[in-house]
Order: sequence, then structure tokens, then C-alpha cells
Amino acid sequence: YFPLSKPPFSKESKTVFKYKTSSAKVLSKNSASSFNYKLPGFGIIHFQLDTNSKNGFTLFQFHDHFPKIKTTEEMIHPIRFICTKEEFEKIRNTTDSKQAIDDFWLKKGNTSDISRELIKKYYSRVEKANIYFSSHKEGWKTDRGMVSIIFGPPKLVRKTSNSIVWSYGDENNMNSITFTFERINNPFSNNDYQLTRNYNFKNPWYRAVDAWRNGKAYWIQ
Repeated sequence: YFPLSKPPFSKESKTVFKYKTSSAKVLSKNSASSFNYKLPGFGIIHFQLDTNSKNGFTLFQFHDHFPKIKTTEEMIHPIRFICTKEEFEKIRNTTDSKQAIDDFWLKKGNTSDISRELIKKYYSRVEKANIYFSSHKEGWKTDRGMVSIIFGPPKLVRKTSNSIVWSYGDENNMNSITFTFERINNPFSNNDYQLTRNYNFKNPWYRAVDAWRNGKAYWIQ
């Protein structure tokens, strides 16, 4: 289990990858030089050619509809970015989770039409994050996923061998902001980038979150 990202202004913390496994199995090749293996319903499956080396390849088994968001449970967790802890726990622990998530979005949009459009835009960003940013965890849980969901697609993207820089807004726009993501040495994926966090991101973050909470899909033009 890997948690979702913390806000951009929070204290920097690096993911620690442990090689503790819930189960291990030795696979033998058959006469056709292949093997059969039934994937579990959820989790990370790491294949090693040599037990003395961590090198190998990894398969990721997320929820059934991944990268799409289709069930109530799949809708609940990504709203953690735009709701309080109390709101989230109340929705997650209610006996009627579908009604709870419907009420959450209806309160944000005030009308059913605005709420439907808000839901469409929010979960479209969640699904795109799953497609482009997934690594050892679902894309929406990652730093790039978090930023893309809340702030939308960047206006400008710059890449180096070990980093990605996203720029939002024009140079003279008071809401302009730049996020830098550094590549992480991840034994399970080469698609893992960590945001360089900064306390100065606090105001832009809450401005964007407040926009969502007031029924507007946020995006810096």
C-alpha cells in the first residue's frame, strides 16, 4: 500500500521502497520455455530472474476498471484532495456511500447540471492521471497526478534527463506557477517523479481547491 501525495507546500518526504512481500513463488518453465501465472486481484507483482538480484520486471494490478473510474468506491478516494479530513471520513464511513458522494458533488455545484459537469471534468483528470503518471501506485495518487487534477494541464512542459518542469499561466499572470518534478530511483518503475515542494505553493493550492469547492473546474489560463 502506498499513500496518495501530500499537498505541494507540505514538508518533503521521500518514499521508502521495501522488498517485503506478502508471498513468493518459484516459477518453472515448461517444455515450451514459458510459464503460467495467475495474477492476484490487486497489488504489485515483481518478477526476478535471479533471487540474488532485485533486477527484473514489475506488473501492476490496480482496480478492475483501471484507469477508468466507474464505481462509487473509486470515486470517493480521489476527492481527498479537495475535501477536509472530516468530510472525507464521513463519506467513506457512511452506510450509503453512493448517496454521500452524490451529495458531496451536488453541494459543490449547487445545481445538478453544474455538478454533473464538475464530476465529468474532475474524474476525467483522474483518469488521465492514471493513464500517464501511474508507477508503483495509481497515477492520481502521484505528485504529477495530484497537480494535474487540481491545476489542470500545464501550459508548458520542459524535460531533462532527470526532471520535468510544468509551467502554468503567462509570464505576467499573477497566478502563474511552476512545478518541478525530479525522477526517483524506483526499483519498480521508471515513471516515478517527485515534486520539489515549497511553502510558497500554499496560497495557489488553496485558491485552486477553493475553486473546485465552489463549483468551478480550476485551470490557470
